[in-house]
Amino acid sequence: MININEFALEILKGTSLSQKLLRPDQDLDFSAKDLFFTINKPARSEKIKFGGQAKFPHQSALRLSSERARAIHFFANHELLAIEMMAYFILTLKESTLDNQILRRRVYETLRDEQKHLELYVSRINSLGVEFGDFPLNDFLWRQTVFFTDPQKYFAIMALTFECANLDFSKYYSELFLNYGDQESSKILEIVYNDEIAHVALGVSYLEKGRNNLALWDYYRQLLPDRLGPARSKGNQFDEYARSKAGLDKQFIETQKLFVDPYKTINRKSWKTKDDDIYSKS
Repeated sequence: MININEFALEILKGTSLSQKLLRPDQDLDFSAKDLFFTINKPARSEKIKFGGQAKFPHQSALRLSSERARAIHFFANHELLAIEMMAYFILTLKESTLDNQILRRRVYETLRDEQKHLELYVSRINSLGVEFGDFPLNDFLWRQTVFFTDPQKYFAIMALTFECANLDFSKYYSELFLNYGDQESSKILEIVYNDEIAHVALGVSYLEKGRNNLALWDYYRQLLPDRLGPARSKGNQFDEYARSKAGLDKQFIETQKLFVDPYKTINRKSWKTKDDDIYSKS
């Protein structure tokens, strides 16, 4: 039996895609195992290392299969980042309480979904003539791991911000790709969309436990670090249905929908082109 922390550390120290897609060949032990580790960034091979900023294709350009491959490459990087971020969070859970064992298991199950998404995306871009790493890979999401100081902050950042935004993006691009006749890419994004509903729901359940008498929206705002505002939790087509299905209450959904960030560059008017702008302008 392998301990979950050993598994998580292998993902972070692994340099190849196959190592990031590691699946244990034996049962996992979800109890605490304190491992010494110092990780500023996850290890990556030269081909998939962080560096530079890729441009996301303009909507009209996505009629071309080559530009859809570029867009899906962009999505794939976010899945790889999510895998690494979840592995990192698992390692931050030091106590061997029953609650933490359950939490490690739930995050691991979400990590497995992200591995599935990454495999689907990589397979699709390969079929379109692109290899993962052919375009620059941005580390914006990884830089938020410094704020993973407790489960509530982790879920506020990952589930109710980044994964919540992906409810909008995955639905929007699934429909757009279908309109352009790319049923295979559209189907992958639909799988991601449905899984993201469950991932956001997991975050909602954990924040509900800690909010006490605060409204969920107010509690969520308290948990976010500076310059990571709620505008980052929205895409360019707000999906109320998915949020409701994930368990967010009407007040939260309506407030999120109408929220305008004081940092004007963060607000999403239309699709932007910088690599970290699928979620925000940093």
